[in-house]
Amino acid sequence: MLVILLLSLVFLWFTLRYSIKVWVLNPLRVVADILRTESFSDIAVLKKAPVEFAQLAILLRRYISQKEELKKEKERAEKADLLKTQFIANMSHEIRTPMNSIIGFTELLKEPDISDKDKELYIDIIQSNGSKMIGIINSLISISRLEAGQEPVNISPVSFREVASNIQEFFNADIAEKGLTLKCTTITDEQGDVIINTDREKLNAIISNIIHNAIKYSSEGTIECSYIIKGDMAEFIIKDQGIGIDPEHTELIFDRFYQVESQLNRKYEGVGLGLAIAKAYTELLGGSIRAESEPGIGSAFYITIPVN
Repeated sequence: MLVILLLSLVFLWFTLRYSIKVWVLNPLRVVADILRTESFSDIAVLKKAPVEFAQLAILLRRYISQKEELKKEKERAEKADLLKTQFIANMSHEIRTPMNSIIGFTELLKEPDISDKDKELYIDIIQSNGSKMIGIINSLISISRLEAGQEPVNISPVSFREVASNIQEFFNADIAEKGLTLKCTTITDEQGDVIINTDREKLNAIISNIIHNAIKYSSEGTIECSYIIKGDMAEFIIKDQGIGIDPEHTELIFDRFYQVESQLNRKYEGVGLGLAIAKAYTELLGGSIRAESEPGIGSAFYITIPVN
């Protein structure tokens, strides 16, 4: 009888020890591993443990997910802060440079013995820098309205042929100065002029901002602006043979204040708002915009907006 009792106690002891190891100690080790490594595979293992530990696994997964999201939000905030800092530095440079030119050449115009030829040259330089200032101010006003949600949309019939003619005329001087070619055509011969109901000024601004960039980043070749109707959508395609962009930047270039060039190695003027405004206007018109590019080959921008 005593032997049976002892054997029963030994059996109970081994059973209890095994149960504690399987149902308590092993899950606790997994919990310790999760807290140390934050591994989702360990959380999956813990979910197979008894109910209390399975519930703990759900809480730990939620905690780790929230922690990762907070980390991403912090990184996004830091990046946005850096971009704004760079934007302010760029803005300071972009405003100060034309202002210095305007002030400097205005002082030269005061010289009594200035020739008519020099006077005409100085006035042209002042007008050119004044136009740059107006462009910067208009961009800042546009982005401020967009951020405040106060940018109105005025829908009216718009002729692409008229838009193309205006674009061609507006950029003629810049195109000629850089020795480029600008072509505005349809994708197919069957499609002549087309009338779409949209905001004329915003469509002009979208196309102008992209062509302005194409001119800025091109030293030779042709810039093509074309369109095609696809059902109830109109797609505008703008292609250039400029310096191109790394594929990793093709989404980022539409972010406000973003510029591919680093602040320490800037070769081109600009405050980084043109493409952001183009994207915001496109979305405001119910459309979408995307870019394809290859360094050294060129870029292509696709703007899709509703016909009506």
